Amino acid sequence: MIMTDTLSRGEMFAFGLSIFLVVIGAVLMLHSCIPRKWHATVGQVLSSRTRWHATDGAQFSFEITYLYRVDGVPYEGSAIRLRWEWQPLFLVSREEAEWFVRRHPTGKEVRVLYDPRNPARAVLEHRLSYAGLASAIVGACILLAGLFAKE
Repeated sequence: MIMTDTLSRGEMFAFGLSIFLVVIGAVLMLHSCIPRKWHATVGQVLSSRTRWHATDGAQFSFEITYLYRVDGVPYEGSAIRLRWEWQPLFLVSREEAEWFVRRHPTGKEVRVLYDPRNPARAVLEHRLSYAGLASAIVGACILLAGLFAKE
């Protein structure tokens, strides 16, 4: 695809899409790793529940509220994982939501990761963004397929 002097519109689109997917995937994966550098403290679950959302299928989410202290100052958090404001609500099956709530019952002590520069910003988990990983892999596959298709 890149080896020729001119690219068709379809090739240009595929090339642009592949680069976009790789970049977005990399950004999402890097963003999901940020809490690994945060400090940890002990917190306590204040409330834990599932919520049903009226969608095409039976979709649920879970809401966990927890209290933690940093240098004696109390903070209340509800973020499970780090995500951007534009990211959609994390919807799961009823079983998955109930499983998460069972893992975090009211009163349970939990490990809280907080941003040392802004202790009000905290999460309970840090995980690699599988959406980011999938995006990067798909983008790389499209790019490689385009590079080798013309040879």
